[in-house]
Amino acid sequence: MRTTTAIRRACRFIIFASFLCVVAFISGCTGKSAARDAVAQYHSLFNAGKYQEIYEMYDKSVFVGPSTEETLLLSLDFFRGTLGNVQSSELTDFYQHELFVDEPHLKLTYRTKFDNDIGTETFVFHIVNGHAILTYYGCTSPELDKRLKEMNRPR
Repeated sequence: MRTTTAIRRACRFIIFASFLCVVAFISGCTGKSAARDAVAQYHSLFNAGKYQEIYEMYDKSVFVGPSTEETLLLSLDFFRGTLGNVQSSELTDFYQHELFVDEPHLKLTYRTKFDNDIGTETFVFHIVNGHAILTYYGCTSPELDKRLKEMNRPR
């Protein structure tokens, strides 16, 4: 009798754990899709020089203040002036933080070909109700490093 009860409990646990894994997998897929769509939108806005609209993609609880907005707009203009437009990009890395939290954070890394160079872009999104909200963007490339060094500015 006790063995049957123990087996039932173990089966219930396995079923429940499997259910949680499926839910986590599905939410991760939805978040990844939303984040990839947001990256495509970011690149489209970047190529069009619509930096203010890119700023609107950011999570304002993390990224606030007039100096922050001005710094972002100047940085994007500098990036585009140095690198040119995005020609193509390829997802090279994907990581989901806080797997069992309702609102995960996703980090996507892209190898991106610009008009003037090839760089590595990193995007971090906060997924809220299936929507990707940008919390971080970074770009590294040899041409950017060269321009910053010429200007005596640290990365």
